[in-house]
Amino acid sequence: MGNTKSVDILVADPKSTRMFKVEVKTTTKKPSRERIFDNEPLYKWTMLKKHEDIIDKNLIYCFVNIKDNESMPEIFIVPCKHVSDYVKWQHSFWMKERNGQDSDVRVFRIKQDEKVKYLNNWKLFGE
Repeated sequence: MGNTKSVDILVADPKSTRMFKVEVKTTTKKPSRERIFDNEPLYKWTMLKKHEDIIDKNLIYCFVNIKDNESMPEIFIVPCKHVSDYVKWQHSFWMKERNGQDSDVRVFRIKQDEKVKYLNNWKLFGE
């Protein structure tokens, strides 16, 4: 269901009756270094300008890193507000550092040494 206009997955918590919207982003690329971002290995997913302004307490992003056909994918579960803040910051930083031409493309990154913060972060959906 790639490139859907609204939500990829709806999740309901039967105990709290809370509903969550889940947007899934995938990559098959290994973490790579970017000199502009501390030259550390980074996981990266392509986002869009619209993601800067999406603030929804019921929206959760699942960033999936598919390593190969023999391994389970890594799943990073990130709250919407964090994604929005990061995407806005990174684009502003990138524009200042590179003096590049603006576009609607944005990138969400997770440092390899900080991945434990989001890896299998299922608690965002409740206990």
